[in-house]
Amino acid sequence: MRLQTWSVVLVLGVVLLAVSAYAAPKQKGKDFGSAKPQAAGEKPVKTDDCYACHAPVKDLHGSGKHAKVNCASCHRGVEKHIQVKGPDGRPQTDLSWNACGSCHKVEFDSFKQTAHHRPARDEKSQLSNRAPNPYWDKLMMGHGFTKEHNLTRSHTWMLVDHFVVDRAYGGRFQPKEGWEYVAAQGGAKAWSVLKDQHPDSKEHKPFLTQSAAAANPTCLQCKTQDHILDWPYMGDPDPKAKWNRTSNVVELARTLEHGLGRRKTINLPT
Repeated sequence: MRLQTWSVVLVLGVVLLAVSAYAAPKQKGKDFGSAKPQAAGEKPVKTDDCYACHAPVKDLHGSGKHAKVNCASCHRGVEKHIQVKGPDGRPQTDLSWNACGSCHKVEFDSFKQTAHHRPARDEKSQLSNRAPNPYWDKLMMGHGFTKEHNLTRSHTWMLVDHFVVDRAYGGRFQPKEGWEYVAAQGGAKAWSVLKDQHPDSKEHKPFLTQSAAAANPTCLQCKTQDHILDWPYMGDPDPKAKWNRTSNVVELARTLEHGLGRRKTINLPT
């Protein structure tokens, strides 16, 4: 009996190694954490030229830890904007992992790592384990995300892992090439590994049996920053903001790509 048990353990170990080895080469070059920190590529500007119109920014930036970081390090098209001085040609804000990683290299590397030393059960309950606080288990047992959460996933995957929860989007979003991506390291853009099974419909409803359409725009506030400059304070509807907590969550989800960060530039609000 012992021999059979050890045989099963050995076979499972070989299978897991094989999956990891297979997944990594196949996904090479697909933006799975392969990015490296890099400089903005724009020459520094005189911060006083920016402060001349943006007094609140001067107070915030000048007294913060990034006081010595030039505006061109995090914004694109700043020099042109200084010349135009208006909403036309306004600069873009780069909230990418790369932009921050050009200075914060240790954080950039560790951010993408699988957290074996601190599994998620320190933060939320799961199907097979108990949370530190038993009342938490009672409170959360009815929610699907407590049972569909990969313990050691890095935060770069949090948007992808949220989209694939069938109790959140009714099975609408599914992996393009099966579940092999869970063996990959680093992070990925959501739509490089997922697909919308119902692109012609924006109706938020269950598409699979025993699934639910429980997600809403507020859920996404802890999963991504892609829409941060298009989201009003407290999520209250505002004519100047594109999205709010009453928006269609399917339409919002389709515009999002990155967990907790952004790899493309976004426009500053007017």
